[in-house]
Amino acid sequence: IVDAGGMIHWVHDRGCLIRNTNGNGVCREGVIIDVTDRKRAEEEIRIGQERFRNIFENASDIIYIHDIDGNYLSINDAGERVFGYSREETLQMNMSQIADPEQVQVLREKLAAKLHGETSQTSYEVDCIRKDGRRITLEVNSSVIYKDGKPVAVQGIARDVTERKR
Repeated sequence: IVDAGGMIHWVHDRGCLIRNTNGNGVCREGVIIDVTDRKRAEEEIRIGQERFRNIFENASDIIYIHDIDGNYLSINDAGERVFGYSREETLQMNMSQIADPEQVQVLREKLAAKLHGETSQTSYEVDCIRKDGRRITLEVNSSVIYKDGKPVAVQGIARDVTERKR
């Protein structure tokens, strides 16, 4: 529907056609609801989701989420490039399978500190082992994701600083 000012409104029509005894439509009874604001909000959400997905996939840093046990739930394209594992492979892995075995305990301590509320965010460096066996150093910043006040996952950003460290 276009109003007198030329503004387009999305409407939802909840009505029925009233027919005479010959079956011809004679009038319409019903309610028309202006859903313009809802449609605009839905479009803004869709655009926001597209922007987030674009940032997530095209970031040069690794962006990831893992559950509180360290199992990866999500990882972007940079994670595939840096670790050498496909996304499907990574999503079947635990952070302890990527971290240098000598540093797994440090990772567990950092996670425990976040989960117990000692800190809301941790920043640290960790050595990891790529799929091809090469050692890399990551600078990691991560924080806990809460649902209903309980920790359910960890989200983080990791940057490959191997060359800088050399």
